[in-house]
Amino acid sequence: GVSIYEERMEGREALYSHVLNCDDSTVHHYALKVLGNALDAISRRHHKCKEGALDMWGSIVPSLVRGMESAGRNPHVACGAMRCLKLLYTMQATQYPSIGNNMRIDMNSVRTVTGQAWEFGKVNHLALERESRSIIKLIMKEGLTARASA
Repeated sequence: GVSIYEERMEGREALYSHVLNCDDSTVHHYALKVLGNALDAISRRHHKCKEGALDMWGSIVPSLVRGMESAGRNPHVACGAMRCLKLLYTMQATQYPSIGNNMRIDMNSVRTVTGQAWEFGKVNHLALERESRSIIKLIMKEGLTARASA
């Protein structure tokens, strides 16, 4: 049989794959919801992630930024992507402050797409507006500028 550890690894790899794969927006949306809920639960319980795990999940950042860019076409995906990016960045900053912006987040891109998503969300999607606002506050609080991107 398959061990519990092997099942968990398969589940994590499947989630990772669905978060990266934007071809099926419904599956992608739900994968982002699952990842966001998992990250939220980890951060609320003050569990510390292994640095390698943050590196693995940090590799999805370009996919999250692409999801954020889809606010006008798919606000649910954009909202989920923003939530995941915010949680990943916050977890890294609080758990491993010495490594800085190790996830190679291009804050100029994030700032641009967040502003566009906020404008769309103000009129069309309350949750998207809220997530956009929380990232804008994070950017302002942290003083994240172009120098923070790699």
